[in-house]
Amino acid sequence: MSLISEPIIAATNLGKCYGGESPGRLFVRTLLGQPRTVGGYWALRGATFEVARGETVAIVGRNGAGKSTLLQLLAGVLAPTEGSVRVAGRMAALLELGAGFDPDFSGRENVLIAGTLLGLTQAQIETRMEDILRFADIGHFIDEPVRTYSSGMFVRLAFSVNVHASPDLLIVDEALAVGDAPFQAKCFRKLRELQDGGTTLLFVSHDVQAVRSLCSRALWIEGGLLRADGDAPEVTSRYLRSVFADEAPALSTAAAVGAPSKSDVGDELPGLSATVSSLVDGRWGSREALIEAVSIYSEGFVSANVFERGARISLRIVARAQVLLSLDHLSLAFSLKHRKGLDLIVDTSYCHGWRYRALRAGEAFEATFEFENILAPDDYVLVVAVEDRMSETPRYLDFVEHALTLKVVSEERVFSFVKPAVIFSGNPARHEN
Repeated sequence: MSLISEPIIAATNLGKCYGGESPGRLFVRTLLGQPRTVGGYWALRGATFEVARGETVAIVGRNGAGKSTLLQLLAGVLAPTEGSVRVAGRMAALLELGAGFDPDFSGRENVLIAGTLLGLTQAQIETRMEDILRFADIGHFIDEPVRTYSSGMFVRLAFSVNVHASPDLLIVDEALAVGDAPFQAKCFRKLRELQDGGTTLLFVSHDVQAVRSLCSRALWIEGGLLRADGDAPEVTSRYLRSVFADEAPALSTAAAVGAPSKSDVGDELPGLSATVSSLVDGRWGSREALIEAVSIYSEGFVSANVFERGARISLRIVARAQVLLSLDHLSLAFSLKHRKGLDLIVDTSYCHGWRYRALRAGEAFEATFEFENILAPDDYVLVVAVEDRMSETPRYLDFVEHALTLKVVSEERVFSFVKPAVIFSGNPARHEN
């Protein structure tokens, strides 16, 4: 096998157990042919996968699922209890805030140390020093001991050193969550630059939106086991469905919700509508309320599921309470997502100050959203949901990830995902004779 086709990461039956018998005792048992009675707690077990050179792969899962253990095994920080892992090429890993930095040394001195540990020569570090400092942007603190740094300054400097080391493989474990919004945006631009240059990225984040935007593939780890490995939107959808399914109360699921009557849906207008079955793939929630129908109407309706960019759109969502609902923060919501999973237009009835009164079991409720179709020509997916907005993170009563698919067309060429109406003013060009 040539070096080009060789995977940069190859893990086979990889596992890590904490506690139980010591590695020395296990080694003796192996020599004597005795069974391995590891015991203890398995943080990771049976993980088998490969990552090709140039791939960008996300690792998703809840806290304590085994994600960080996997990354530490890949980075060589931990030794596996069973199985094997092989990493080819130069690796840079942001596994822990400020890991490897000496708190009594200055930032500049730590750059020299970290660069050396990443395999750079003294001359290479000096050549890249200005770029590293410019990206980190921590000013005079670069010559202060890093024990005086804030968490944001730590991550700025650590990230800058790692991305400027020209690694073959870069591992990022939630480190960007510490930085402020402008720095995060700068980091993602740099990550895309590394992607274009052929760097392999392994990205751990609870931000599913960031995962879908950056990564083409995802690994889902749950309870120390690799539950799924595949297309990022599909894997993250399964992961989210699992998370929200655990919040669902024990409600009856025997009866399917029927199609709404014509009076429920409204007058027939040019557009796209669908009855949402009570049991569909890509759907989860507590089932205290279920979405029955969604419809998109527009004067810019072309045919089938095709709409013109720039036309007004009317989106209607019809739902029905399955139990008595008396929630002050009940909300109907939608998202128009790019086919790659990026949320582009999101809105909720709650954001508009709308509040539903107490609803009896079997009672229908609805919301209509009207807006300009600012989407660029492409394919999109409509997501609809019934939410409880009591806290910052919504609790879903019903979440339908693929309610409708639609295509947007335009005679005008558009260079961005969305293009709102923009009022321009300026001085006419002056030409001298």
